[in-house]
Amino acid sequence: MCDIVVRGIVGIGKATLAKAVVHKIAHKYDACSFLSNIRERSQTGDIVKLQKQLLSDILKSTTDLHNVNDGLNMINSRLRGKKVLILLDDVDNVQLRALAKIPHWFGLGSWILMTTRDVSLLPVEATARQDLPFKGCLYEMRGLNFGHALQLFSKHAFGETLPPDDRENLSREIVATTGGNPLALEVLGSFLRTTRVRTWVATLERLRRSPHERVQEEVLSISYEAISFEQRQIYLDIACFFNGHERRLPEYMWKDCGFFPESGLPALTDMSLLKINHDRFSMHEQLVAFGREIVRKENHLNAGNRSRLWESEECLCILREPVDYQRTRNVELLRLQLPRVQTLRSQEFAALPKLRL
Repeated sequence: MCDIVVRGIVGIGKATLAKAVVHKIAHKYDACSFLSNIRERSQTGDIVKLQKQLLSDILKSTTDLHNVNDGLNMINSRLRGKKVLILLDDVDNVQLRALAKIPHWFGLGSWILMTTRDVSLLPVEATARQDLPFKGCLYEMRGLNFGHALQLFSKHAFGETLPPDDRENLSREIVATTGGNPLALEVLGSFLRTTRVRTWVATLERLRRSPHERVQEEVLSISYEAISFEQRQIYLDIACFFNGHERRLPEYMWKDCGFFPESGLPALTDMSLLKINHDRFSMHEQLVAFGREIVRKENHLNAGNRSRLWESEECLCILREPVDYQRTRNVELLRLQLPRVQTLRSQEFAALPKLRL
């Protein structure tokens, strides 16, 4: 079995490259599976769901699993001998062991293609270390070269492959600050598309003052600050709860809250902060992380004073605290796993007067 690791910083295009490779060679394999956003999904306890998806994609049937060990045993017994192509997007060693623990579990000629930010996923070391579960080769993903970076930026800023003469110098200087990061180039170009020269100059100065490793965060901050209050609420709701979900139900809520989704969603897509594919929200993992960090910064110490809670344990702790009517909770939205919601009494929600119900 051959393993390929595509490694690089967030927003550099690892998953895009990996999906292109899978699309090109998939016909050579018995079956394929693409597991996306593994790091984020595992943090919410979805490892078993990922195992189920892997088995379903390969076996073309549903599988009942109760825990991670059940999943490992099933993967070992049912996929042994099959020539498979598996793409694991945004994975680290812990998650890898829950999905592809032993290389010989899969048939001769199988490929596991992984994307990661984890510097410890080094195939060179894996050949000498027994604690890493694979052997293979590493592709270090780097930023776009300057010419391609300028073209991508220009596409979003001007709708052309090159900037006009009166913005060429500014465009080149702005592109030089991004390190060729595609996400930063796309978001920056979309933000600057309809703005005046003075905004371009101010943006360039702000980017120059940022440490190189924080340029992408600064780019996202610039775009976030440029959208309206209502658009920010929609953006944060999607980042915290609705990424990958259908648009219909959240739109009803946003209309009822006066957030004007009929204009807000197009504004977010125009700013490259959101994509909508087949009526489902699709937000880049870094945009999700950026939005959630904004919410955490509302109050690092007291989760009950944040506007949104997406971790079930935090939600339960807040709901089951004794109600103190002298202290106002700021929670507007929260997410709970359904079996746990059923154990709550209706009066426990009284502690959250701002909750959107």
